[in-house]
Amino acid sequence: MRLPEIWWNDKNVLLSMGAYVAWLWFFPLFGIVQASFQNLGQKVLVFNLVFFSSKILGFAFILFRLHTHRSEERLVRCAPLVTAVLTMLIAFAIGSVPLDMSMGWTTASLVLFVLMPAITGFFAAIYFAAWGTTLYYVSGEIRGRFMASMVLSATALYTVLILVYRVFPLAGIVLSGLFLLIPAVLISSLLTFPRDHSQDAGLKREWLIVPEAESFRSHPLKHFWLPFSLVVLCFYIVSFPAHELIFAVIRTDGVLSPVVGQVIYAVTILCAALYVDRKSRVDVTAIFGLVALGCSFLLLPLALDAGVLWPLYFLLESSYGLIDLFVWVSLAYFCHVNQGDPRWYFATGLLLNVIFLFAGIVLSLLMNVDFASAPYQELSLAAGILLFLGVLPALSLRNLQLTGQKRMAVTDILEEEIEKIEVHPDVAMDRFTRKEKEVVYLMIAGHSNELIAETMGISRNTIKTHIRNIYRKAEVSNRSELLFVLAKQYGIGTSQD
Repeated sequence: MRLPEIWWNDKNVLLSMGAYVAWLWFFPLFGIVQASFQNLGQKVLVFNLVFFSSKILGFAFILFRLHTHRSEERLVRCAPLVTAVLTMLIAFAIGSVPLDMSMGWTTASLVLFVLMPAITGFFAAIYFAAWGTTLYYVSGEIRGRFMASMVLSATALYTVLILVYRVFPLAGIVLSGLFLLIPAVLISSLLTFPRDHSQDAGLKREWLIVPEAESFRSHPLKHFWLPFSLVVLCFYIVSFPAHELIFAVIRTDGVLSPVVGQVIYAVTILCAALYVDRKSRVDVTAIFGLVALGCSFLLLPLALDAGVLWPLYFLLESSYGLIDLFVWVSLAYFCHVNQGDPRWYFATGLLLNVIFLFAGIVLSLLMNVDFASAPYQELSLAAGILLFLGVLPALSLRNLQLTGQKRMAVTDILEEEIEKIEVHPDVAMDRFTRKEKEVVYLMIAGHSNELIAETMGISRNTIKTHIRNIYRKAEVSNRSELLFVLAKQYGIGTSQD
């Protein structure tokens, strides 16, 4: 399935998350808007620490709700609207309150730098966990490109925000708040996504998992959570000093710098996503992300001496894109292997991710490295070596795959699974030809039309003809209806309790 087709099929979901991510890039993460109060020193630090602390609490809250068997759907619905209102209030505060170093901890400053980031960080965690559930239900063959489509949407919206902000700063902040109305309006698309893609919901997909991946199910702590945590820990503990040194200089310098950086980030994710979808290998993205950041640190002394930071900027943006893709897709794959509740897996994984990011910020503050006087050559060398060592736990995730190879011979399909289709005359399965039964089974497995054609060695037009005949004989109008009937009413391909 091509990228434009993926985007068009689920444009509401991708725009909903893309608008939220564009706001996140624009305000809390990269400090474009924070440049409006960069002269406040400690208060900016408090803003960032409170934001990430509240994200940690948000993910912990989701785990608590799951433990008590309660849903957070109402909070997900509220997240975009609440964040939009608070963003508008922040814009009003920046425009009306004199912000300078003499500003004490008044009621206004407490609201601006403590209460607002606390609430927006909490709801950001709630919304991101909902996006993780959506990513889980996407077919494995397009999961990487689905993520890339969202990032490209966010990049386009973020570019608009940057251009507006450079001309009219307050208008840019207000526009970022208005962008949050997009997910507020389209929130139902995000929450009903699993039901709209019922061909994936509840289907048994063990046969799509390579035998080597069984270790992730039998010993998840040792084989997934430990290496996953080590990879993320190595990256964020080391990356934040470089983030502060290079991002702070380049991202707030000029109009095109943040836009170019985000384009590099998006293109990196797109290229990596194409590889992940083709090879079903997520460990490679982590390896290249760690190596890219490690190379940036090894080259840092030369770049500082020469006064040329752009090459490192490219490596930094690329490494962040690769690690972000690794975090999201690896969690989806791991959840897929274990057939568990995606909310639990994503809340846990993203909680670890934010904790390590928070630890990187705190460590950077404790070190308080001044590269003008510190032995930055030794520090850069140590950081580069640590990142290269982080490749070792990433290598242990090489078997976290859904398919051993992209092409599968029809003779490899279990005969007893196909025979199950013959015993359900209520959906006219007895009238299917042998080829049509093979197509139905591959549809149950979640294969796209393109992959079914490659698997069976016939053209896509022939597959479309088979599918039309299947719909007609089964008296359904689309794939979701067909697979919903098979999975929910007759138990074909469903998990056994």
